[in-house]
Amino acid sequence: KTMGHVGRLSDVKGQTYLVEAAAMIVATRSDAQFLVVGEGREETALRRLIRDRKLEGIFHLRRTVEDTALPLRAMDIFAMPSLQEGLGLSLLEAMASGLPCIASSVGGILTAVRDGVTGLLVPPADPPALGRGIARLLDDPGLAATLGYQARRQAEKNFSAASMAYRTQEVYASLWAKS
Repeated sequence: KTMGHVGRLSDVKGQTYLVEAAAMIVATRSDAQFLVVGEGREETALRRLIRDRKLEGIFHLRRTVEDTALPLRAMDIFAMPSLQEGLGLSLLEAMASGLPCIASSVGGILTAVRDGVTGLLVPPADPPALGRGIARLLDDPGLAATLGYQARRQAEKNFSAASMAYRTQEVYASLWAKS
């Protein structure tokens, strides 16, 4: 099973908490792999933490790719452990891909993820909670599939280009009717 994240490597994105959660998960599971795709100023610190936690060969950092659909297809679970987040395009892309998502309960993430309905929410900066959430999705494939399905429906309904175009058209129509 592959858990992953796509995003800029930055302290506010919380990837260090994903590394810490990974260390907890691999202590009891041999089937877990982790993938983070991105670049940024925290890369050196993340590589050091991966080495310190003895996760080489289990926790992989890869450079940013133009088409995020490729790494998302390699993932079974998407994690967004941000400390702050406007909304998170990579989270919406993961949801649109039908991936079960686990995310920090901060900022705009709360607009996209409904805990237990379209994903799992955990407190920010809490590796044990993140690890427990990931383990829950690994241990309950039915829950993971349901959350992934509901996430995709949520993304299509509220965040797709067609949905936004329709809502924009409704705004213009209501303004036209008032004039």
